[in-house]
Amino acid sequence: MYSNENFFFKPKPETPKEIKLGYFKATKKASYSLLSALPLLIGYEVLIRVQQSSVINGVANWVQEFASLLGFWGTIIVGVLILALCIFTVQRDRKQGITIKKRYILGMTIESLLYAFMLAPLVNFAFFGHKLIIFDSEPDAVTQFALCLGAGFYEEFFFRFLFLGFPFVLLDNMYPEKKMYGTKFIIFIISAATFSYIHYIGTGGDIFTWNSFLFRMGAGIVLGIIFLLRGFGIAAWTHAIYDILIVFGLLKLIIK
Repeated sequence: MYSNENFFFKPKPETPKEIKLGYFKATKKASYSLLSALPLLIGYEVLIRVQQSSVINGVANWVQEFASLLGFWGTIIVGVLILALCIFTVQRDRKQGITIKKRYILGMTIESLLYAFMLAPLVNFAFFGHKLIIFDSEPDAVTQFALCLGAGFYEEFFFRFLFLGFPFVLLDNMYPEKKMYGTKFIIFIISAATFSYIHYIGTGGDIFTWNSFLFRMGAGIVLGIIFLLRGFGIAAWTHAIYDILIVFGLLKLIIK
């Protein structure tokens, strides 16, 4: 039998208790990663369109070509899908009791700055002033800044989140009792090598040399490690800040 109280007055769903996670555990969650990286995507897309630049990020060009297959609304559809993914992950984590803390987002930015500043001197040592990004026609400063933001989001999303993170999760679910270290190592190296190779394709492609290819592959390995240990958001911001330091010659302020 059901009482009138239960029939007419349904109990309110319990609000999930907030899970108290430390900075490093919380900021590796998907909601923190996607929300922190979203400004990179928005900044790139807005600046590239305002500048009406013909030079765009290589991976972003792939996304645009895919969007064009969907017709006039293709770009909007892709944008809505990305936004929906962000909303879904935030809501999912919130149901698990994980809340977004502004001070953690600020901490992620500072952490990314530190990683980028540690990577930048290596570039100066390896190339001795060699310009890493070469364009057929030199873009203006705003376009170059936009390309740095786009590289941070699109290249990390494609080469780390999709090429690295997704296969790792898939392997862990398919073979829960096995570590699959050998297979994961091969995937890791292929991801870094492909990341390096993409810099020699398209209108903004650099001139291929083994020295620059191996260095970029090494950078891909370092960014891959950052992704696996600290998540997509910090890897994306580290990449973007690192590119800004290189493209605008800010290394001179660090190393003399």
